Amino acid sequence: MKIKTPMKAIHKNLLLTRTGDVWAYYRVRSNSIPMQNKEKVNSYKKKWQHLFEEITSYEDFHLMMYPSEYELEKRFKDLETDIAEDSIDVARYYNEETVRLLEQRLGRLTKYDFIFGVKLKNSLVNISMEVKENILSLFNTATDTVVKMLGWEQNVPTSFFEKYEEVEETLVNIMASVRGERLSENEMVYINRYHFVRGLKHQTKEESEMKNVDPITNTMIDPTNPSVLNLHSDQDEGYSSFVVVDEFLHNMAESDLFYEAQSLPFPVEIQMKVQVESKSLTKTALNIKKQQLKEEQWEQHSTGDRSDVSTVTSSTMVRHLQDEIKKEEVLLMNWLAVIVVHGDTKKECIRKATIVRRHLKGDGITCRLPVSDQLNLFYKTLPGEKLDITDKNWGQKTTQDGLAECLFAVNSDVGIYTEY
Repeated sequence: MKIKTPMKAIHKNLLLTRTGDVWAYYRVRSNSIPMQNKEKVNSYKKKWQHLFEEITSYEDFHLMMYPSEYELEKRFKDLETDIAEDSIDVARYYNEETVRLLEQRLGRLTKYDFIFGVKLKNSLVNISMEVKENILSLFNTATDTVVKMLGWEQNVPTSFFEKYEEVEETLVNIMASVRGERLSENEMVYINRYHFVRGLKHQTKEESEMKNVDPITNTMIDPTNPSVLNLHSDQDEGYSSFVVVDEFLHNMAESDLFYEAQSLPFPVEIQMKVQVESKSLTKTALNIKKQQLKEEQWEQHSTGDRSDVSTVTSSTMVRHLQDEIKKEEVLLMNWLAVIVVHGDTKKECIRKATIVRRHLKGDGITCRLPVSDQLNLFYKTLPGEKLDITDKNWGQKTTQDGLAECLFAVNSDVGIYTEY
């Protein structure tokens, strides 16, 4: 298996991949909603369903929830600017003690951030086919050395990104409906670097200021231990495990994946890659499945047996989906979701993965801890990587409302629902 980092260049909130795709990334400000207020929760899910329906034509998406550092030392450092000079030594002592005690008792303090990525449509870019083919050919065929010489701070990549400004402007206006805001260039650098330092000690500001691909990916990844990856950076070493969402209940209502994961007793990530399936492919697959189920039922009746409950249920679901797909705005979405846990040791990492599986099992979500797919999942969930026809393992299929049921960008903080 030949694996490569998809990122080639970054400009503002845009990411250019090795294959010539351009992705736009946004931070979605989280909402605090009392879960007992079903009306507000359902209204929020409906808003996200409408968003997915509106942006379905963009075809590929990346939903990311990750535990960002509170950066207590930086916050207290900023606080020192308001302290009188004759008291600064005493104040600094107590600030440092506060940080030490909090980290000693509570561990690494984090809050969840929500990132939403969208692959922009090349068909809407105002650029001649000849120029487009030349540019895409460059990034498809150039060696790493040639592309590195360009660098994303140089004129050639900048002019390339400018072709996408109008398309991205339309998208940012759509994302505003769910409180989505463009990432800054430094934030874009960090969310790419984050995948290579997840769970490891690092300084967010320092990691956000890297300006080419090599430092961003400068981590040694050792996949030799089953079910875990061993990450070595220049500052720390640790382990990560990718726990894959394998099955949901037939009815995904109130599955609330992103929300439920936040109630775990340790920080986790959720990485979700989504790709829209064409209606023609969906209809063909449904017709084949419907015929298979008819044949199964006929065989069961011909031997005097009643139809299996699973066969009857599947037939009902196929008919329902066929009716739904007839609606213009409804399409099937293929997606892969993983929950990522971190630990200082392999044993700790696997223990956390086991807790994740047990916790989500109570919500009707079956998860697995792959033994040999860990490295593949690491690269598949990187920003700019998209699902492709070969990604058959661990895939889920739902319509847009099924994705909305995962409750992206709702936090578990105690608070009041924020209207927007």
